[in-house]
Amino acid sequence: MVERLAYTVMEACAALRVGRTKLYELLADKKLKAVALDGRTLILRDEIERFLTELPPILLRARSGSEVTTRGLRSPSNKTISDERDSSQKI
Repeated sequence: MVERLAYTVMEACAALRVGRTKLYELLADKKLKAVALDGRTLILRDEIERFLTELPPILLRARSGSEVTTRGLRSPSNKTISDERDSSQKI
């Protein structure tokens, strides 16, 4: 199997889980680089990997009265935030 070295715009969108508009914003802001080949825009695999490794990490801080758990933040009512979302969707 041949290792993929470059992605089309739509393939890069799928790999990054973003839409076309967001991808073109990243290109315009020079946060992501593309190359052109016969009029086609391609994003190199190494460029996608560089972009992803330079993204800032998510820092989770517990709110006062809350604790960070493996299932999510616990609210003072001792329900996880996802539990509260589930119960609100059942209405």
